[in-house]
Amino acid sequence: MLELLEQLNPQFERVFRERVAMTELTRLSLQASDKEALVVTNKAVYHLKKKFLGFGCLRAPLEGLQEVSRVDNYLQIVQKQGPELRVFFSPSKQELLPRLIKHLKALIN
Repeated sequence: MLELLEQLNPQFERVFRERVAMTELTRLSLQASDKEALVVTNKAVYHLKKKFLGFGCLRAPLEGLQEVSRVDNYLQIVQKQGPELRVFFSPSKQELLPRLIKHLKALIN
């Protein structure tokens, strides 16, 4: 489980800290690729993505998650309401996807 708790790149860490509530506890954090990171807290999943001008952060509440799966090199998270999250995982991180999916499915059920 410790392999699913990584230190994020400093820019991603800053963006996450700016958007997360102080009451949320980090369960796992992964730097999925150079341009994307995933953080799961006790309340939500955060998809952090480096964009052309700055960073984006999508938040999906855990109670709103419907399905989690792997599609090619991506982790796909479908919400009951709201946008679908697709997180790209670099080749060096893809071996973590099965454990990550198992962990997220346990949170959904």
